[in-house]
Amino acid sequence: MSFFLAQSPRCNAVGLFRSFAKGAAVVFIATWLFHFENLADLKFFGEQVLPFGLGFPLRMYFSLFAAEDKLLILPCDQLTNYKLLQTTQNPILFKKCVPNPDKLTVKKDFVTFANSSTNIFPTCGETKVVRHFNYTSLQGDKKDIEEMIPCASSTLQEKIHFFEHHRPLIDGPYSDVNVFHVGPDDTLALETDFKAKNFVPRTFSFRQLAPTVALAHFFGSGTTPVDYFHSHMDRFFSFGIQKTKVWELINPKYHESFDYVWSGNALILTKEKERVPRVVVEQEPGDILFMAPWWFHKTRYSDPSKTLQTKNLNFNLHIMTTRSVAGLGCMVFMNWLKTPTWFYASDTNKRDFETHGLAYQHEASDRGGMNSGSFVELA
Repeated sequence: MSFFLAQSPRCNAVGLFRSFAKGAAVVFIATWLFHFENLADLKFFGEQVLPFGLGFPLRMYFSLFAAEDKLLILPCDQLTNYKLLQTTQNPILFKKCVPNPDKLTVKKDFVTFANSSTNIFPTCGETKVVRHFNYTSLQGDKKDIEEMIPCASSTLQEKIHFFEHHRPLIDGPYSDVNVFHVGPDDTLALETDFKAKNFVPRTFSFRQLAPTVALAHFFGSGTTPVDYFHSHMDRFFSFGIQKTKVWELINPKYHESFDYVWSGNALILTKEKERVPRVVVEQEPGDILFMAPWWFHKTRYSDPSKTLQTKNLNFNLHIMTTRSVAGLGCMVFMNWLKTPTWFYASDTNKRDFETHGLAYQHEASDRGGMNSGSFVELA
């Protein structure tokens, strides 16, 4: 009897510790799960596979923690404020962070991993694949939307060569995208290159910011690559180098003011049901715009009348943090298991690819122009 009495305080302490540890784990997991990225991902992706709506938890979140409809303007040294970049629900404009943007050249300064090609989408060879949608404004005006799937196997260097030789007024509007998942082995090389070109501060560290990084180049000749409202689950930096662009942004708390569809690439607005506030941002050469998750955004040039004669190349850095379940999945599948196509190769995205896809096969002439081609339905 005395033995059990002597042991009971220790047993009680161990039991209390275990109970505390379990409770702390539950609180931690609940806190981790119950924030904007996970609720938004659950709503928008859950709609693809579940027979019932999931809008209530997100609306409840917004009623309690909605971000303001505003742009933050911060000094360049805040590019190393990793906690802010990992948690903010507002877009941020970092002014004049890239010095002397007018002296940068495409071949020398815009190329990192010259032989890289898009690796987060299943390849479609040399075929250009687009999806078609329609957008209806509150006034009833309709706009055709053409969303490109950047699945071509051509390299960044080849795309740059084509872009440099393209003549928009002669060859017609042209756009292209190269999206390259930067694996853990290449992250340091990317960081070193960006520091050498003064794109980021000397103390900047991708490893401290996020485990999953993708480098996206957007080519626009006679057009802007993304001139329609869309949103996605990642965070990204957009580097303004060549031309002044105007961004129009919509806070994700207004998602239910629109009809939308998950295209396979992003969430695309298809109908405006009520007027909501817009945040308009003018991004000048040298500015870096940081976008928070799920903000709808579209771009245009500062002088739309000159779009047909304007050529512009800019690049983004897209990141996924482990604050979200999707970000954790990216780290596991894209980094650890080395399968960067894991998300966009899903059955849902394949089905959208086959349903909405139109293929446009083109060839570059000796001078890099676009020859005639034809659209064909994908099988």
